[in-house]
Amino acid sequence: MLGRLRCPLTGAALGLWVYFWGTCHWSVAGTVTLAWDPSPDERVVGYAIYYGTSSGVHPVRIEVGNVTNAVIEGLQPGVTYYFVATAFTADGLESDPSNEVSYMMEESLPPANAPPVVSAGADQTIRLPASATLTGQASDDGLPTDPGVLTLRWEIVSAPGPVRWLSLQGSAAEVGFFEPGLYVFRLVAWDGELTSWDEVRVQVELSASGNRPPRVSAGADQIVDWGDTVTLWGSVRDDGLPVNPGRVVAQWEVINGPGLVNFLAPQSLQTAVTFSQSGLYTLRLVASDGEFTIWDDVTITVLPPPPIDQFAVVWEAETGAQLIGVQVLQTGRPDSPTNAAGYVQASAFGGGTIQWELLIPESGIYVVWLRGYSSDGAGAGFSLALDNGSDIAARVTPTQSGAWEWLPILLNPGSGSPAPPGGGVPNLTLEMSAGNHLLRLRLPDSRLLVDKLLISRSGTAFRPVAPGMAPSNDPVFLAARRAPDRMQLVWRSVPGGVYRVWFKDRWGDPQWQIGSPDLMASGDQIVWRDTSAVEKPQRFYRLQRLY
Repeated sequence: MLGRLRCPLTGAALGLWVYFWGTCHWSVAGTVTLAWDPSPDERVVGYAIYYGTSSGVHPVRIEVGNVTNAVIEGLQPGVTYYFVATAFTADGLESDPSNEVSYMMEESLPPANAPPVVSAGADQTIRLPASATLTGQASDDGLPTDPGVLTLRWEIVSAPGPVRWLSLQGSAAEVGFFEPGLYVFRLVAWDGELTSWDEVRVQVELSASGNRPPRVSAGADQIVDWGDTVTLWGSVRDDGLPVNPGRVVAQWEVINGPGLVNFLAPQSLQTAVTFSQSGLYTLRLVASDGEFTIWDDVTITVLPPPPIDQFAVVWEAETGAQLIGVQVLQTGRPDSPTNAAGYVQASAFGGGTIQWELLIPESGIYVVWLRGYSSDGAGAGFSLALDNGSDIAARVTPTQSGAWEWLPILLNPGSGSPAPPGGGVPNLTLEMSAGNHLLRLRLPDSRLLVDKLLISRSGTAFRPVAPGMAPSNDPVFLAARRAPDRMQLVWRSVPGGVYRVWFKDRWGDPQWQIGSPDLMASGDQIVWRDTSAVEKPQRFYRLQRLY
């Protein structure tokens, strides 16, 4: 108990007094309750509380009215506060401060997390073909604040047969059954820290006829490429009841999807199906035995088509088969970062022949380019033959004197007749199917040096970039997907950059193998189809930027 302290009013003959009759006490976090005896002076119209965090220093003043207790709010936990009281009159007189009391605010403790409260609902008895609707409830105190929400899930505790979840929405679920017996389900609630659950029993009885529902499977989910024909493998098992009709009727249906779906045999359990566009499709196999109608869903993810191939194939001249009178030389010129400036040249006047085996990725019409060097800066004539066919007279016309450059092969319209200056005749094009081809080049004399051969698609504005001139940028894989008949790699490229794919079929193999020829990017993405990966259980890839 604090002692009484008389508090005279400043400048007045009479005095007011006020004293705290007890210690202050904590009621709610951040608050303190103060109480004092009333002043006997009839002039008093109210009281004021002064407080601060140091003894004898009370900078905060609060008028509390003509009462003898007050609640002070907004105090910080762990801090000691010092309080005094004064009395004041209507004409502005105020007493001296009362005796000082102090109180240290306690640290507020976080509220304790209580486990969720869960009810799985009342037990049920149903008769086939009815389904059971499970209606659970769950509540929580909102703690812990992260995540601050409940996570609910239904589980099967025991069951005499398989069940089918027709719908699942939080604490509610609809369940279909195939076999009679006692089923026990559990509703589990998790608040991020504590878990609670409750169980419900469902007694399933046979129909009056003793018929069991068919068991239906729509097969496994699939991920396929756009344009592929997909085979659905559904299955249905039934007990043959009811006697009339005694058989099951099945039908495929489309539940949702972004495009059109075409079933080749919609009433057959196994059917081919095609899709008009890429996206996620849900298909349903519905089966009816005359009394029960049961279904199962399957999802088909149709991947979008890869971008159009944006590359040309580069072949090093010295890697070809040297048939007649061709020599491989090293010039030392800094014209090719990949082969130290190796090139082929007819060894003497009278000509030489070299032949390449070309792997063409897709059927089409292709333009052939040579990276050449004319020793005298003049145009040069030569001939090509595809797959041991007849020679085709052709010509290249340099645009620079005494320099290596990519040269389109121009069709020579007449045997032995030179092309007009500036290349006023069309480029030579070759129609080639996908696969391996032989390209033979016959050089008439030693004036034309060749170090690279390039095959690009016709009908584009593509022009090759000189080696080393494309902006530097490492390749980045964008996608890799395997279909039953091919493996496709997609990566980001820089136009003019030349890339190579490497692979190995076991990670422990010490050596990587070359999987592609050199590919010069004609756009910002390259798609490479690895036809050699067919039937391989696995394959590992890496990309190399050559120049």
